[in-house]
Amino acid sequence: MKIVFPILLLLLLTHRTDAQPKPLERVNTKRQEYGAVLRYTTTGAEIWYTATSGNDMSRSRQLMRARWSAGGIETPEPAPAPMNGPASSRDSIPLDGSPAFGCDPDYMVFVSNRPVDGKSLGNDLYEARFDGSVWHVTRIDALSSDYWDDTPALSWDGSTLYFASDRRSPNHGLSDIYVSSRTPSGWGNPKRLAGLTSDPDRFAVETPFLARDGYLYYSSNETTTHNFEIRKIRIDSSTKLPDGEPDSVTIPGLNMPASDAGNPWISPGGHWLIFSSNRDSVGKRDFDIYITSYSNNPKPTTLNLNVVERTHTYDSINERWIDILLEEPSKVFCPPLKSPSLTINQGKVTLDIPCPDSKSPIDDLPFITIYLRAETVKPKTNLISSSDTLIVDASSGSNYDYTLYLWDTAVYYSHE
Repeated sequence: MKIVFPILLLLLLTHRTDAQPKPLERVNTKRQEYGAVLRYTTTGAEIWYTATSGNDMSRSRQLMRARWSAGGIETPEPAPAPMNGPASSRDSIPLDGSPAFGCDPDYMVFVSNRPVDGKSLGNDLYEARFDGSVWHVTRIDALSSDYWDDTPALSWDGSTLYFASDRRSPNHGLSDIYVSSRTPSGWGNPKRLAGLTSDPDRFAVETPFLARDGYLYYSSNETTTHNFEIRKIRIDSSTKLPDGEPDSVTIPGLNMPASDAGNPWISPGGHWLIFSSNRDSVGKRDFDIYITSYSNNPKPTTLNLNVVERTHTYDSINERWIDILLEEPSKVFCPPLKSPSLTINQGKVTLDIPCPDSKSPIDDLPFITIYLRAETVKPKTNLISSSDTLIVDASSGSNYDYTLYLWDTAVYYSHE
């Protein structure tokens, strides 16, 4: 049976070109640790990962988790049953691991080799739902095969799942990456991704991760030394399939000679990269979890704002009062932007929305709160300066449109 150990990762440029990955010492031990992801909840963040559960060379593995706060990572502990099934229920060693989360903290996908109707089917994909007190686990029959299925990765919105499998050529050291889309009735038939290597009959691809920059990051052993390195390829947002040619990811300290790197995970805000590597550390040569600051240079997010004055006028033909919109030159205040912007072109202005600051992966979410307020350049005593609060996805590269009103209070004192 094949068990995947981490492979490769990442993106374009780090915040500092001289920054080097650092091991997450709080979770790394003499055993194997890899495949770390974060789960964001209303009460804080948790780190989930895979660790061998026996001695340092044991193949037995289990899911681990730990709370991660501003004070650091707390003591890790095994994930509760039924994620980690009892060894007595296995016909071989337990192989639970490879957690995957999207934005929904109460839904996850992971891997287990627990028997199905008393029969061993190798590593399969399972989904787990949290009801507030316990997790409920179900095998994903539509995606699992009689062969090796592992390293799932959920898109941020939870609608797409990528995973690795050797179902095309079992037990030959070759694996492919497959994709499935969620439908109202469950996960759809998986499709194999082509074009990830020059020769899929010679080279393996594993540990996929769909980042919010629109690229799939994965590991491949298409190298001169046959070590796994991280690559990336653009994904078509409509087909969920590759669109273009793969590129190696060149991040300082990411891919080291004669070692493997993999299991990439990029925080939703795009500022942090967590990955696994078996680079030589004091002669251990086991897989550990590493972290580095990172910037995937997302496209700028903009807000196209239209500031108008809302007042009343009298329709003498129909003999009634109606609302009209009068465009008015105005100043726009938009914290966290430091300086006000002036509307031009009949009340319109485009604001560049900054990505939120991040001190660690636990606060690197893509959303930013902005506070909009407008007032006329020439003060008018009858106008109420409008103010609104917006929560914007500042890491999506989207162009948002919004209208902000200046209300005319004079109509309230009209004899009409």
